[in-house]
This record gives sequence, C-alpha cells and structure tokens, in this order.
Amino acid sequence: MNKKFFVIMIFTILLMGCVQPNIQQDSEKYPPISPFPKKGKTEITLYFPDENLEFLVPEKRKMEKLEISKIVQELLNGTKRKDLKNIIPKDTQLLSTDIIGEVAYVNFSKELAKATIEKNESLIIYSIVNSVTQLEDVSKVQILIEGELKEVLYKHYSIDEPKSPSELIVNREYVSPMDTIIRYYENLKKKDYHRILKLIDIENREDINYLTVRSYYEKYYEDIANYEIKSYVINEYGENINVKIRIDIYYNNGMKKKEVTENLNLIFKDGNYKITDIL
Repeated sequence: MNKKFFVIMIFTILLMGCVQPNIQQDSEKYPPISPFPKKGKTEITLYFPDENLEFLVPEKRKMEKLEISKIVQELLNGTKRKDLKNIIPKDTQLLSTDIIGEVAYVNFSKELAKATIEKNESLIIYSIVNSVTQLEDVSKVQILIEGELKEVLYKHYSIDEPKSPSELIVNREYVSPMDTIIRYYENLKKKDYHRILKLIDIENREDINYLTVRSYYEKYYEDIANYEIKSYVINEYGENINVKIRIDIYYNNGMKKKEVTENLNLIFKDGNYKITDIL
C-alpha cells in the first residue's frame, strides 16, 4: 500500500514539473497595477479675445480635473498667448458654481459687470459660456452677479436666462445688430424704401417687394421726422436673435413725440444681420 502511494506521488510530481506556467503571457494580459497611479490630464479649450478685441479665439489647456471652478479660474488667470487679450475685469472673483440639469450656474463678484461697450459685453459673456460648456454634461451657462439674477451684464446684453455657446463669435469679427437697426430707422426717416428692403429678410416671401414695402411704410410711418434710441438689450449673439429697443419717435417735424418699445427679430445672413417679421 505504501509502495503504491509512493509511486503515485512520484508520478504526480514529475507531471507537474512538465507544465510550466506562462508567466510572460499572463503578465502581458494583466500588467501590474501601480499603487501610485499617474494622474492623466485632459485637454480643454478656453476662449479669449484676439488682440484687437474683435472675436474669441480658442486656446488649448491641459487640466488634471475638469471642474467648472477650475475652468473659470483659468479664465480669470488670463491667456498665456501674446496674440490674445484678457477681457474679464482683473478684480473679478469667482464666488460659487453649481450644476442643475444641463445648466451650469456661475456666480461672480460685482466687478464682472463693470462699464463697457456692447461688443466687450458679448466677448465677456461668451468667453465664459463657450469655455464652461466644454464640460460634457453642460449645455448652457447662467451667469449670476453676487448671487443674483441680473437683467443685463452691464447695459446691452441680457443675462437673465441661461446662455448657449456661440459659434458666431469665434474667429469671426463681431457684427453689431444695432448697425442694421440704426440704418433701418435712418432710411425710414429718409423714406428710402429701396435701402429698407435690403435690410429686411425677404427670403421665401414672394408677397414682399419694393411696392409692398413702400405702401406699408407710407401708410404707417409717413409722418416720421426723427427718432432717438434711448436703450436696447440684445438677448444673445447668434444667428437668430432678438433686440428689445426703447425709442422715441418724433412726428410732424418734431412737434409730437411717441415713446415706443419694439422687439425686433434678426437673422444673420451673408455677414450681416437682417430684420425679420417686420411686415
């Protein structure tokens, strides 16, 4: 019995010695895991104005962790390129951030809303919005000032609703929708209906031509002597926008004034804005 058991044991040992584990193959399939893994960096795109403050330019950065606060702080730190400019006022502080649904809420100190011109307002807003919406789960950005929802950033661009990113302001010179609106009222005052027709989007409108335009304006605007735009607010900078205007219109050689609030819809075509839904 003992002799038989001894023979079986010897045979088993010899058999095990013939089967060598493929250590190299196993190590390739399951590489060793470091107890101190390296932190990978992710590329992010920030948006800063060009040196002439005409449009936004993408600037690539690498960050270890993508968070709203880190992205905004990079914007506040400023560009690293000599051909770009910083647009956010230097004393601006980031107070808090949050994400609700697909909307990022970014709360700034009051310095963000310093006095500036229309174009710079748009550059500030979309520098923030275009940069923060790089986050996968964020499609819009709501800008807050000192924790409050404001109607406008400074004077001409609304921030009372979440903003989507604008492609129109990237690598393309800013075009003010007010250029079209001012020309519209100037030609209205001069009764130049040919030029008015060029400022209106009449695509797919077979019912509109020079005669219909002239007939309409002679009926409703014949007595306009002058006008004065008191204020205006642009809802966003994109292909389809709305501009709310408060305007004083003077009739009968300036003897009569009428205060009017107009909501004009505009569409961006062929490098300029055109007024829609006017007729």
